[in-house]
Amino acid sequence: MLRTFQEDGGLHHITLNGTAPGWLVTDYDLAARVLTDPRMRGECPGSTSLSMAAFDALTDHQVMDEQQLFSLGADEHNQLRHILTRSLGPRRIARLTGRIQPIADSLLDTLPTGTAVDLGAAFARPYPVAALCALLGVPEEGRRRIHNLVFEGYPGMPAPDAAVNGPDRSVADYLADLIERRRLDPGDDLISDMCRDEGADVAHSAVLAAARLLIVVGPRPTAHLLTDGLALLLKERGHWEALAAAEPELLETVVEELLRFVSPASFAFRYAREEVEIGGAVLPAGSRAYCSVTGANRDPGRFPDPDRFDPRRPAGQHVAFGLGFRHCLGAGLVRAEVSTALATLVRRFPHMRLATPGELHAGSGEGVRAGRGLVVVLDPPR
Repeated sequence: MLRTFQEDGGLHHITLNGTAPGWLVTDYDLAARVLTDPRMRGECPGSTSLSMAAFDALTDHQVMDEQQLFSLGADEHNQLRHILTRSLGPRRIARLTGRIQPIADSLLDTLPTGTAVDLGAAFARPYPVAALCALLGVPEEGRRRIHNLVFEGYPGMPAPDAAVNGPDRSVADYLADLIERRRLDPGDDLISDMCRDEGADVAHSAVLAAARLLIVVGPRPTAHLLTDGLALLLKERGHWEALAAAEPELLETVVEELLRFVSPASFAFRYAREEVEIGGAVLPAGSRAYCSVTGANRDPGRFPDPDRFDPRRPAGQHVAFGLGFRHCLGAGLVRAEVSTALATLVRRFPHMRLATPGELHAGSGEGVRAGRGLVVVLDPPR
């Protein structure tokens, strides 16, 4: 379907989900123009913009709805970006990499190696939550609470447990208490950095909103990228074997090609501040533009043979993290997490393979769900 849209011009007026008319952008160059044009804004015009204080007053489940993020006004969004940009620089990410290696190893240490295991549920989902919590400075007792909120409703997740989540206390309340503790006794973590860098004048709600923003937009795309990416690498066995055969120079390009090919985010939304001409079409003021990240990353005009996974493709040309003023601030964090995960798995389990149907059935009593997740044998008998 995307290829048909691209062949017909890459820009089409559609009604998304039958209720939201707008312009679907599937062409790489047009998507780049829409995402970087200052006349195209991220928040929906005419909607009631949430202040950060109001954002923080939402329930945890309301905040986990990513559409709420598009209701933040431009000023509030810019303030959050300012706070996070100063604390998510390359040096902070480099320091974090040393912390997430033990997290990856400790999660893998607990897994059976000779029988089928759902690596999605046992590793790909808890790992980015634990890595983000390490960055934020969330202690161990808070990590399971955040993990359950982020992935509630996913296959295999338990029902909400009041003993873990608390009957009345939200994750926001937990983070608010943690922020106050870090103000009084700062540590070597992102929450402390945000309080320290911004000084006493920064509103408590701004730090809390920034922390919650990272929780909303961080772990799920990383988990999706790891789950689908590992399935692809193991299915096309030669790619996994190339990584295992002491080709570390491939790791960076493999991660970038996974970002292009898997595209953990489906769409990037923009709204016209004023009348805008894009690709020969006039978008009236207030028009929606739905930039298909998958379409742009599979545009044959930009990427030769775009539907082929090619880890030796020149890196860094995709739009998996968007472009322009709403480019994903966590891009460096995602790259560090995925690189560390892949390097650890291929070092420890170079013979890892997808489980067979018989192994799925045999392992079902141990929590493996046939046909769901990423079910593998980490170290099969040889």
